Amino acid sequence: MSKPKLRKRLLGALPAQVYPAQDLVVTASCNGQNAADLDIPTIGAGTFHWDVDYRCGGTGTAKLMFANNTRHAAAPDGATAEQCADVLRRSGVGDDQAVIPLSGVVLCVQTTTDASERDERPPRLVRLAVTSVDDNEQLTINVEAWELD
Repeated sequence: MSKPKLRKRLLGALPAQVYPAQDLVVTASCNGQNAADLDIPTIGAGTFHWDVDYRCGGTGTAKLMFANNTRHAAAPDGATAEQCADVLRRSGVGDDQAVIPLSGVVLCVQTTTDASERDERPPRLVRLAVTSVDDNEQLTINVEAWELD
């Protein structure tokens, strides 16, 4: 999706909620098996429908990796749909920036346009909050989504 189209969507009326806040639990994977589709939401989304993947790092540091055409930016704790739209509208963060997941990190995410176009559904606006990370690289994230149209 082009930046003007995204900007138009983000500046429009407040989006309708797609799903209420809920937790997803995932363990870091070196082979992409634990990717999450934030549109649904689900873990183990597969090759074509993932938005974020929790991958092991070369030095043992796991990272959140984002799919092509997925935008994300840091956000305040408890960010609303309106705040997330504003954060993304003002953000210059690219779609290929990895994030080290620390407890308390909050991101606003515009889900990938690649999967959305294949599924004929618009990208969604998601608040992703890291609620815990344990010593075994198990991550709990809390996600809530809204429509952009």
